Amino acid sequence: MFFVTWDRGEDKETLFAQEINLTKGKLKGSAHEIVSTSKLASRLSVSPWGFRMPANLDDGKWNFYYSFDNSKMLVEYRKKPERRNDRLNNDVIGFQVFDESMQKLWSREIRMPYTEDKMDNEDYSVDSHGNIYMLAKVYDEKRSRDRKRPNYHFEILKWSKEKEDVTIIPFKFTDKFVNSAYVTEDANGNILVGGYYTTRRNSGSTDGVFLLKLNDATGEMDKVMKGVYPFPTNVMQQYESARTRRRMERKEEKGEVEDANLVLRNIVLKADGSIQIFGEEAFSVTTTYYTGRTSYTRTTYYYNDIMAMEIGGDGEMRWVKKIPKSQQGTAGRGGMSFKSFNYKGDTYFFFMDNKKNLDIQKDETPATHQDGAGGILMAVKVDAAGKVSKNMVFDVREDKLNLTVANFNKVDFNQMIVRGRARRRDSQAALITFE
Repeated sequence: MFFVTWDRGEDKETLFAQEINLTKGKLKGSAHEIVSTSKLASRLSVSPWGFRMPANLDDGKWNFYYSFDNSKMLVEYRKKPERRNDRLNNDVIGFQVFDESMQKLWSREIRMPYTEDKMDNEDYSVDSHGNIYMLAKVYDEKRSRDRKRPNYHFEILKWSKEKEDVTIIPFKFTDKFVNSAYVTEDANGNILVGGYYTTRRNSGSTDGVFLLKLNDATGEMDKVMKGVYPFPTNVMQQYESARTRRRMERKEEKGEVEDANLVLRNIVLKADGSIQIFGEEAFSVTTTYYTGRTSYTRTTYYYNDIMAMEIGGDGEMRWVKKIPKSQQGTAGRGGMSFKSFNYKGDTYFFFMDNKKNLDIQKDETPATHQDGAGGILMAVKVDAAGKVSKNMVFDVREDKLNLTVANFNKVDFNQMIVRGRARRRDSQAALITFE
């Protein structure tokens, strides 16, 4: 367990680690300090509805990344900008690398090679050797308005314990536009880059998934298997109204069928070389109301269908599934979104849902679940062959327990746990066990 203390006088934050014996439910030894630094920048405001994020503390200042074999952990943080002008400020990012015994291997605070205006820090990763990788989107000196070609390229920035200077590996993802991207290590120690792409500039929609791999010999990015995996139109048409399906059919003739507002949520790299990519349709709408003399605004958050894809180790798409749901609320994420879990070759998706959707058909649109207003905990299972089944775990109104499903934490190979709220002030743990 990690927690932070703050010294107001020195504006210093200290990160502690506390070991827990999960079998006995007791603390093991005492907490020990692992990082202490000052003037950290919070990053919660970047994404109110939750883009793909690593495990982090509630303030978004401390982020944790793990190697594929869990032998190394990276703690990453960002210092407060020295200048408020993005064209002049170069971010300073802190890196702390630990082994599985929480012994620090090396640490460094590094000034980025580009200004904030010129680069976006997309993602971070650490490999089993303790090397750090950062995926950055770097914009061209002259911002082109060409709607067919990106005005940026990507770079992997690599740091190691032995070498203080950064190694920069630039690459371009052909002529497609990238909506979201990640960098991670696979089971064989390769560094992968993947995410969602679109063929149209400034589009909030997604055509499909791309996958690239770092070639250590050439220092270049190679395609992983086919490299590009578009979403099948017939899958995107499921659980949509007749009007939306007709509109998709017209767009298909022009090659413009996309999944709107799709946000990358999770990447699962399996030991057999297969890859799972999970996304969710998420967006918000802010409305201003006028009452004559005054006005007020209200933001409604939407978390809709899940798009799940599995690509086999042979490079072939095993399955693509659209899992229907419709969630909306006014308290940010609240109890919405979903959590995925892999167990004995099967994949499970948990989310709060409207009970009417238990027997939904593919030509129907899902009934809406209003956040905080009852609902059921739905479990959707996709087995190794791609067969989908679903069942209700429990009914909130009957069990009188509200859950924040996206905060489920895996605590064993067959168990997840989350804090539940039985009443406004009462809190208790909810445990899900796979048998």
